[in-house]
Amino acid sequence: MIKRNIFLLNRIPKRTLPILFMLCLLGNTVPIFSQVSSKVTNERFDQYMDSIQKIDYPYVLPVFGDKVREMGYDLPKPAGLMLGFLTMSQDLNINDLSVARNADDELVDISELVAFSKISTNNNVYSFRPDLWVFPFMNVYGIFNYFDARTDVVLQEPFELQIPQVNNSGYGAGFGTSLAYGWGPVWASGNFNWAWSKTPLLVKPTQSFSTSLRVGTQLWNKKRTQHISVWIGANYLDYNGFNGGSYDLTNLLPEDIDLLEELQKKVGEITDGLNERYEDFCNRPGNGPKCAILNPILEEFKSRIEDKISGIEPPDLIINYGFRSEPRHNWNMVTGAQYTLKKRWDFRMEFGFINRRSFMFNVNYRFGIVKKKKDKVISQ
Repeated sequence: MIKRNIFLLNRIPKRTLPILFMLCLLGNTVPIFSQVSSKVTNERFDQYMDSIQKIDYPYVLPVFGDKVREMGYDLPKPAGLMLGFLTMSQDLNINDLSVARNADDELVDISELVAFSKISTNNNVYSFRPDLWVFPFMNVYGIFNYFDARTDVVLQEPFELQIPQVNNSGYGAGFGTSLAYGWGPVWASGNFNWAWSKTPLLVKPTQSFSTSLRVGTQLWNKKRTQHISVWIGANYLDYNGFNGGSYDLTNLLPEDIDLLEELQKKVGEITDGLNERYEDFCNRPGNGPKCAILNPILEEFKSRIEDKISGIEPPDLIINYGFRSEPRHNWNMVTGAQYTLKKRWDFRMEFGFINRRSFMFNVNYRFGIVKKKKDKVISQ
């Protein structure tokens, strides 16, 4: 009879432990999609688990898979191919906002002058992800995706303005590792992911880092080849690096004549020295050179508004900009469930709530490389 709740590493030779933990340290978005090794404690499966302990582990990976199998842990097939869909909405913060009139000009920081009442983005992401269990507790993976995004921005200072929605699409890639451990039917996992995404609107790829912690349990049905896992956890997301691009300010001009006249009045208060916030900004020590660059841009923008009011199609007013973006809330809660069929197919759903709203659905096919005599291997 199998002992219950045996620690996963107890039976691995002591001389191998330093190597394993070094590999864990070297390994450390996108969640773990393949189920962890499980120690079955259901009486109906004791005979099955006793039998697999007596059978040689058939796959090349994970390393120490045969040792863990002897301990009564039922391992998932080591390799997987996943197709996934994620939709997510969240609020963002913009820091270090800088602008320049021409590509050759130095960007000037206007963060003190500009404030936003709303920056929100909605993303749809379509992913392909291969993964591999290298050790019974360590999964590594790569991820490739295509995304489309819609961003809504409302400017609050130096004047209120609804900025037209920005529609954007691009592609990305990344890699990561998941560390997992099971206590009987209960399991825990930690996921670490680095990714880069590229879009034509920005000059550099956007870098992101995501980590997540999940605790769940495995619910077995009458058939040992099928089970459901449920969990709850937390997810952390952050963006790295300074990015930028170019933008035509004439895109900000509304079609409605009343809104145009209101915008003309607000910009005129700045150019005529009537906007106290802008005047205070320009009078601060060190800000004179910044306003020497901003004033011509505002004058040109005012001229474009006057052209639009007069019925003249205004010429483009291209500026260059730079910024740092970050989620307004880095942490989020998640909950989800996964149905596993015959150890081959995983179907997973996960919901994010509180600070980021998200829904994810994935289909994962799992397989292994079978050990053969004379070092021959075949796919199974």
